[in-house]
Amino acid sequence: MALARQVKSLRMHSPLVAAGSGVRGRLAALLLQLGERFGRKLNAGGLRIELQLSCELLGQMLDSHRATVNKELIELEQRGLTERVSRQIVILDEAGLRKLAENVC
Repeated sequence: MALARQVKSLRMHSPLVAAGSGVRGRLAALLLQLGERFGRKLNAGGLRIELQLSCELLGQMLDSHRATVNKELIELEQRGLTERVSRQIVILDEAGLRKLAENVC
């Protein structure tokens, strides 16, 4: 909960709050930010965010519903941009996520 409040507070002062931006783009931007701050490069490729991230927590960070975040995470996985391992997220394609986030930032 404290992490969600901190990220939400940071987000209020960042380009993540772009008017009209959808949950998918905001989620991509958030994952990139979390990856930069809490990520660890994997030997097999990818960047694992070293936080336990539930859809509920991500929804709080994005002012969205858990179910919407889950749907968008599934879409990102199907596109090969991310994967979920337990409650951690691995960024597989940073460039692809940046493309989605460009509409936000």
